[in-house]
Amino acid sequence: MWIRLKPGLLVGRRRSGALADVGGRLVAVDESEAQVLESLSTRWMFHSDVASVGPTIRLVNEGLLERRDAAWDGDPDGSSEHALVYSEAELYEAAFGYRDYRSEWSFLESLWHRFGWEVPSPHMVEIAAGPAGHALVAAREGWTAYALDRSAAMVELGRNRARETGVNLDYSQQDMATFSIQARCHVAITMLDSISYITSNDKFLSHLSAVREALLPGGLYIIETDHPAAVFGFDRTTESSWTVGYRGAELRVEWIAEAKSFDPITQCSRVSASFELWSGGQRERVVRETAWQRAFTFQEIDALAKASGTFEIVGAFGGFDLDLGLADDDAWRTVVTMRRIA
Repeated sequence: MWIRLKPGLLVGRRRSGALADVGGRLVAVDESEAQVLESLSTRWMFHSDVASVGPTIRLVNEGLLERRDAAWDGDPDGSSEHALVYSEAELYEAAFGYRDYRSEWSFLESLWHRFGWEVPSPHMVEIAAGPAGHALVAAREGWTAYALDRSAAMVELGRNRARETGVNLDYSQQDMATFSIQARCHVAITMLDSISYITSNDKFLSHLSAVREALLPGGLYIIETDHPAAVFGFDRTTESSWTVGYRGAELRVEWIAEAKSFDPITQCSRVSASFELWSGGQRERVVRETAWQRAFTFQEIDALAKASGTFEIVGAFGGFDLDLGLADDDAWRTVVTMRRIA
């Protein structure tokens, strides 16, 4: 399939370079990169040759645009994202459609019943929500539901799914470290290791401050991230590549840390994410990107919660099961539950 790169790819020049729209995010580029983007924006290209992967944009071969995170430089922003991958919201939804949102929300709701209190009209917010699967289930089950994500495409998809299912979902485009919502909630959740895009302690504390403002006193914040066995390389508790069906085609997914990219100071790795769409034995489309993601341990999350002065850990589980401890042999995820105490 041939596509035309949108003319707005290069959105503005400035004295030291230019700004480019890559995957819906403004990125600073230097003059030489700007010239490459200008030339590409007037040409037709084969879509499977286009890959986006941090702040350095380069023409690798004729017709191949690559965006790749530069070598770790301390990351002054303290955050990261797979902007292009998340802009392909429907592909992402299909790739992670194996998640049982109803069952997972039942578990999350049970945490509220265990550590919270009975209320007639509970409120929840899903942070870095993507397709907002958990928030949609919560809304169907009587919760007042909010969601937020940095990706405009994800916000649009989540709103569409809410309309299609006839539920109310207040979904806004916001950054997970600085967001604010209109109401105070009883439960906030960040699922599927989305917390790993917060790559510095300062940014994490900013995130907790935003979560605090979104919760009532005593409200719960629940984080799902990688299991320690996976973090330390002792065991692979989840798959890094898999295949699902998508509109009669085959969607091949990879989400894997690049070899030798781990930075021991920041605990961040360069993670390559890709979607490949195959039909009739032919590859029709590729979306590929790399971005930094941080590995968190339970002790770090506990220390950061205490450092915030506003949260305490009340539970840790090895998956979406109240009877599955983090240290159990069958544990495969880290699900941390903290309570707002101030």
